[in-house]
Amino acid sequence: MGSRDTLFLHRTAGYAVVLIGMILSQCTCQNNRPDEPAVAAPPPGPPARDAARAADEGAIELPPALRTGDLDKDEKRVLFEVLSEQYDPCGKPKSFLESLEDPETCDLAKGLGDMAVEKVAQGLSKRQIARALLEEQARRAAHVTFVTDDTPTWGDAKEPRHVVVEFFDFECPHCKTASGPTRELVAKYDSVLYPKFYPLTRIHQHAQATALAALAAFRQGKFWEAYEAIFEHQDELHAAPAESDIVRRLMSEVGLDMAQYDRDVQDPKTAARVARDVAEAEQANIEGTPTFFVDGVMVDYEALEAALKAAPAKP
Repeated sequence: MGSRDTLFLHRTAGYAVVLIGMILSQCTCQNNRPDEPAVAAPPPGPPARDAARAADEGAIELPPALRTGDLDKDEKRVLFEVLSEQYDPCGKPKSFLESLEDPETCDLAKGLGDMAVEKVAQGLSKRQIARALLEEQARRAAHVTFVTDDTPTWGDAKEPRHVVVEFFDFECPHCKTASGPTRELVAKYDSVLYPKFYPLTRIHQHAQATALAALAAFRQGKFWEAYEAIFEHQDELHAAPAESDIVRRLMSEVGLDMAQYDRDVQDPKTAARVARDVAEAEQANIEGTPTFFVDGVMVDYEALEAALKAAPAKP
């Protein structure tokens, strides 16, 4: 990464706190926050195993491949019941639990099994866990292709293990929180990150201006310097009125050629470039920022490392 290594400090010990904080809170910034519609109950699971009766009888036998960590007896019982009541995500006529008992089960089942453990550890109900698993399956089934030309990169862009696309907004607190850990994970797993702009202009008055500024900085080879500076002064941005020159001041402090910067910010092509990212975000039906895609599949922030750990998809 060359000189960019100096842009942020690796705070590995603090990343667990970051992950937990985002998991337990609303972890995206959104233009609108409509009431969540009622969710229909998931379809009944396969009749292959009477989960409630088996659990009552004390027959809680979880597959050895499941990394249950510090789950207590009651949590393991919940996990057992959820897995017993759901169908095999690999598409075979058996339960999810039976699928995980098979050493040759598909990677999707393994990933969703780890996710189920995480959701149980978070204290979610059986209904919530089942819904999360179904939503994750739907996400993984929908692959999205993004344009990466004329886009900043972080990591190995030549032979990446995985391609990560992140839609972000500079005024979104969750984007700031995720910015360091995301780049750390991308580097750790020899992948590449393509940051894309999704300015939430309805709630953030400097969202468009910061996106244009960062793209102008990219034109001068200083995108990541601008990226760091804007996030570092996020609180100041929130407090500054719309007519403030704070964004231009920050770009001056980054060391940009300000005459060229002014030309680029005012160039309609720069706004069109930001609009391209916004159009891609809307086509992908993202609901807020940050939103991540790994190899074209939407991934929750807390599942990002698991996705990067996975083997690359076969061509």
